[in-house]
Amino acid sequence: MTPGIWNWACCCGGTAKYKVGVVNYNTEPSAMTYMSAYLDDIVAYDSRVINVPITESVSTADLSDYNCIFLWLPTAAYTTEEKAAIKSYFESGEPYRRIVLVAEWEGRTAANTYLNSLALYCGLKTRFSGNIDSTGNSFSVNNMHYLTNGVLMIRHAVVTLASPQPGSWAVGLVAHRWNVNELFITGEDRENAGGGYLGGSAVFIGDSNIFDPATVGAAWDTVPERNFKFCHNLCTQYRELGE
Repeated sequence: MTPGIWNWACCCGGTAKYKVGVVNYNTEPSAMTYMSAYLDDIVAYDSRVINVPITESVSTADLSDYNCIFLWLPTAAYTTEEKAAIKSYFESGEPYRRIVLVAEWEGRTAANTYLNSLALYCGLKTRFSGNIDSTGNSFSVNNMHYLTNGVLMIRHAVVTLASPQPGSWAVGLVAHRWNVNELFITGEDRENAGGGYLGGSAVFIGDSNIFDPATVGAAWDTVPERNFKFCHNLCTQYRELGE
């Protein structure tokens, strides 16, 4: 089933609010210099979005009112309690909840391993692996998916692949610019056997540089239709239960 779009967001503001945040506990410092700064730009663009970084372990933080949580390059393995907290958040049945796992090229093997372990615990079927050494613009964007609706291209640096495993319901969102079969961004929504949405969305991203505010932020993506547009979609686009 092709996911639909609800409550399409714009820069005109409104009463609805989307609370987003990056976990910066046991996380590489770029979580704040890149991701949180990027989210601040999203807030400036769309006043319905609220950016509140998560500054403590997810096992003790109150995640209940977050719509989108960015899990950014962890520097240590998630504890069982942290994995359980993220799994509980993801599988709560609430429709407007998303986790975004952000990995990097093979020079960050440990972080990718920690994210893969979390994905396994949560029953997700995408794994980070491999490496493609190339920087450029990928036009291999799946515009049939609601999270990439309106996104014409993604600029990336060196990526690790986000590879769906056998039996996966993951959907390819963006492929490497050299090979459309090499995915580095995928999405997994919890669905029933008929394809109806059960609540809980996960996105796997194999390059943190797509959120570098200095090079691919709002000042660069002025329309917007590229990286900034994709991040805005991550924060504001969700499916309704059962659709």
